[in-house]
Amino acid sequence: MAMRVNEYRVYKGIEFKKVVPERLIQFRGDADGRFSSARLIRPDRIAASFGVGSVDAVASASRVSDEMILIKAGSFPVKGSELFGGNKPAAERITISKDFELGKYPVTVAEFREFVEAAGYLNKISGQQGADELRELLSDHSMDRHPVVWVNKDDRRAYAAWKGEGYYIPTAAEWEYAARGNEGRLFPYGNDWREAPYYMADKTFPVDSFPEGATPEGVSGFGIVWEATSTYYDSYDPKLTTDPRGPKSGDSIEVRGGSAWGNDQGYFHGANRSGDNPVYRRNLLGFRVAKRTLS
Repeated sequence: MAMRVNEYRVYKGIEFKKVVPERLIQFRGDADGRFSSARLIRPDRIAASFGVGSVDAVASASRVSDEMILIKAGSFPVKGSELFGGNKPAAERITISKDFELGKYPVTVAEFREFVEAAGYLNKISGQQGADELRELLSDHSMDRHPVVWVNKDDRRAYAAWKGEGYYIPTAAEWEYAARGNEGRLFPYGNDWREAPYYMADKTFPVDSFPEGATPEGVSGFGIVWEATSTYYDSYDPKLTTDPRGPKSGDSIEVRGGSAWGNDQGYFHGANRSGDNPVYRRNLLGFRVAKRTLS
């Protein structure tokens, strides 16, 4: 059964958004483009319409790198940090004693979909708050390069566990160290304001939309969504300035970043922090993963 390809048809999980004439591709399946097979009649022309050399390259173009960036052990200034509230410690610096790796970008829709499909995860959370919204987001392949949202604490932990040994959700102190660096930068990239294309947009953008916003080490994608950490939100013990982990329990999880969702440059500060209900799924909250280094 040859089907006319209109604006949206899926091949290998890719949505061809430009019209692909039926002489170039032949589908077998239903009217929604969900099908059992597809035959590329002129794959070279399909690839050319996307400005790439092959159909496989189209698949690559729909994803971003899941590269992990090495963050070397070190310290960052207490000055400028909000971790301790009004109880400033005697120490002048906060120490991260071990190397770790941090995702170059927040976890994307495409990456989270891979986990969900492999683990049958949507069936496990069916009926929960935000599950329908997450399902809808994951079904939209045009969002593949955007950060995944509508995920709560359990979802984030499950994804990190699925990624493999050594993966975890970073602590707030690790996140801040990666964003501010040893010198205690005001913004992830430096101390002078650079307006991101998604600033105050109130919607998500592809995670690689603002390469100028990357840290010197290469961590990027800050500010598109608030990013959840593994730390409960409250003031830290001022005596614990080496690998501080914050409170052992609480009603809120610490979140970072989020300049796309506010009208204040302060939301983009590397030290900016807020709290959110750990069990609630929201359209503005994503995350990135960290990984312990082998030593």
